[in-house]
Amino acid sequence: MFAGLFKKLVVGVPSRGEWLNLRIRWITEGSLLVDEQLVRARVVAAQLLPGDFEWIPSLLRLDFSPPQNLGEEFSGFCSWADARFESIFLLLREAGAPAMPVLHHIVRGAYDWPQGMALDVLAELAARGIEPEASAQLVCRNLESWRYETVMRGIQGLCKFAACNDQVADALLELACDWGSEDPIEELEILEPLSVFAPALAAKREASLCNLMQQAGRGVPRSAFHEGFVVNENGEISGEQPPVSGLTEDYHAIRAALALWRIYPHRPELREQLLQWRDQHGNPSVRDQLADLLSEDSRN
Repeated sequence: MFAGLFKKLVVGVPSRGEWLNLRIRWITEGSLLVDEQLVRARVVAAQLLPGDFEWIPSLLRLDFSPPQNLGEEFSGFCSWADARFESIFLLLREAGAPAMPVLHHIVRGAYDWPQGMALDVLAELAARGIEPEASAQLVCRNLESWRYETVMRGIQGLCKFAACNDQVADALLELACDWGSEDPIEELEILEPLSVFAPALAAKREASLCNLMQQAGRGVPRSAFHEGFVVNENGEISGEQPPVSGLTEDYHAIRAALALWRIYPHRPELREQLLQWRDQHGNPSVRDQLADLLSEDSRN
């Protein structure tokens, strides 16, 4: 299956691959209108034949530039490619069960750009009862071999999956623990979104989050390079630094506190600590962002 990974689309009589490519373009054009992209994805999903899914891997590697007549609307860097990826995975989500073999095909391997979006769709389909155990087993088999970038691109989908599947939950917590043994802040990259999508699960790593809030995340614990900045040979940052980043005082401690607050919204000591940062932090952008978050919580 999926022998069409490197199929060439032949000019002449339209093949199903060429037909599908044009339909994906039509869906992507719909992203310019509110809700139209999803409507079009549903229309095309209803038209798919079983063999059409074999074209998806090769179509993921076509048309990175917008059509000439849409150059202005998609002038941003990768804006057309991103919208097109979104269209393809919307289509697969709306197709449901028939799309499972190609979704499983896409998520295998150490790293590929579309894997994160495929993981998100798999999580949504699993929550709807579509092959949850097969997808869970696939995720658990591949989780340790995926590169860091793959996990980060698919982290929301993984957290959603963990919320509804014990096997994925255990594997993701084990990965978080492994990352944390080397760098507590790397564990936060998993626990932070987990506190949004599966707070009860993130609560199992409460001690790690408390350590980050009180100790490991305080100050500026890592270098600019380890925070993902491009630096020169002298360690100086190239380009403009954002107003709030990993180089901001207590940045990771604040992230950990917010994760704990999502898990335990009624603990007064967490709110008090966040209020202290809101009122006293030296960075005005941090104070403003915390003021917005805390005032939004008060309204709710």
